[in-house]
Amino acid sequence: MMNSENIFSIKYNQEIPDTGKLLIAEPFLTDYPFSRSVVLLVNHSLESSMGIILNVPMHQSLNDIITDLKGLENIPLYRGGPLGEDILFFIHSHSHIPAALPITNKLYLNGDFDIVKELLLEGKVEPNDFRFFLGYSGWGPEQLQNELKTNTWLVTEEPAEYIINQSAKLLWKNILHNMGYKYKLWARYPLVPSQN
Repeated sequence: MMNSENIFSIKYNQEIPDTGKLLIAEPFLTDYPFSRSVVLLVNHSLESSMGIILNVPMHQSLNDIITDLKGLENIPLYRGGPLGEDILFFIHSHSHIPAALPITNKLYLNGDFDIVKELLLEGKVEPNDFRFFLGYSGWGPEQLQNELKTNTWLVTEEPAEYIINQSAKLLWKNILHNMGYKYKLWARYPLVPSQN
């Protein structure tokens, strides 16, 4: 049984970050857009890391910015991070999309967006097969390692279908639940403790 004084001792869980793994924000991190965020590392090396925040919905839909898609049901759009906020990224599990970059063996980044639009408009793929983002998150040399040392992030991994299909609203909480007892308690910690 875990000592109660250790339950909210926020410590990096010693998992090694890598492409395809997830960074889970510790519950006391309040910086927007990283508060309660889940970040998919789409590239990681000692020199730099790039990630996409998976669970910060935007008020706009993809249809609002890609007028060719106006006839389709609204496709959710997420804020991938504070950098390159005019750049569209998307993740998916369709290996046949030309120029798609593998993140894991079943998860891909981007690809030929004209083909994706065509497939969406023809109904050959479902909008919920994809997650679309504006912007990304980035770390320079040793920056992510320093943030891990200061216990800003936990590192974990989940299957591709889980990442794409989970509710963005519940993603942070559900992943902490998947990580076990101590982290389930973290998931219950109120965003604004004074309003508890």
